Amino acid sequence: MKKIYVLFTLMVLSLVQAQESFPFIRPALLKDTEVTVVDNKVSGTYGYFSEFYTDRDMKEHYMPVADYKSRSKREALLGRVFQVIDVDEQKEVEDQIVARVILRDKENNILYYRYRSGDDYEYPLKVTGGLKLPADFYCDYINAPGQSLDTGLYIQPGCHLLKQTGDNEVEYSLVCNMFSKTGGKAPEKVTLVLQNGAPLVVNAYVEVKVHSANSFKYSFSFLLYGKNLAAVRKNKIKTIKVDTASLDFNGTKLNGIIECSEKKAVKK
Repeated sequence: MKKIYVLFTLMVLSLVQAQESFPFIRPALLKDTEVTVVDNKVSGTYGYFSEFYTDRDMKEHYMPVADYKSRSKREALLGRVFQVIDVDEQKEVEDQIVARVILRDKENNILYYRYRSGDDYEYPLKVTGGLKLPADFYCDYINAPGQSLDTGLYIQPGCHLLKQTGDNEVEYSLVCNMFSKTGGKAPEKVTLVLQNGAPLVVNAYVEVKVHSANSFKYSFSFLLYGKNLAAVRKNKIKTIKVDTASLDFNGTKLNGIIECSEKKAVKK
C-alpha cells in the first residue's frame, strides 16, 4: 500500500512542479518549448551572457561584448522569446551533459545555445509553463556522480541537503550560505516562506561573518522533520529569511529530491 501511495505522490508531483526550467541531464526536455532569456547570477551581476552563438559549430558568439568576444551583450538577449526547435549534439563531458540547443525567434532568426548540465548557476532560459517532467526526474540528482544525501547533495548554489535516518523518523538537514549587504547578530531561528505565503519558523544554527567591506556572509543549517517536514512537502519553500537577509530557494527541487528519496526507502 505504501508503494502505491508514493507512486501516486510522484505522479501528482510531476504536475505540481510544472515551473521547473532546468532539465539537468535531460536537455532533450527543452525541445518544442517556448523559452525566455532571463537573468542568471552572472548576467545580473556582470552584464553579459555566455554560450549563445550564431553558427552551428558554436564558435561565433552572438553580439559579443567589446574586448570579450566570448561573452554576449546582456541587452541583446534579455527578455527575448524563442522556440526550441531542436536539441542535438548531446554528449557527456567530465561528468556533465553538454548539448546544442537550437533557438528560433518570431522573426525566424536562429541562435544556438551550448547547454551544460553542471551550470545551473549560469542557466538563462525560463520555460513558459515549465518543463513537462517525467515522474523520476529528480532522482537524477540523487544518482548523479559525486552526489549523496549522506554527505550533502547539491540543491542550488550555496545549499546542500543531508538525510539522516533515526529509530522513529527521517530527518533532513539543509545547509546554506548566502550574502547580504547588511548583517547583524546571528539569530537562533530562520523563517521559511512557503508557496502559499505562510511563514514557517524553525530552529537553526546561524553564523554571521564580515565577507568584504560591503557584504556579510550568513552560514546556517536547520532540520526538517515531523510537522515541519510535512508542511514543507505540502507547500514548498519559496524564500528563506535569516535576520535581514533573504534567499530565493528552489523548493520544487528540494521536494522532488525528498519524494524520490522516500520512494527509494519504501522499495528497500
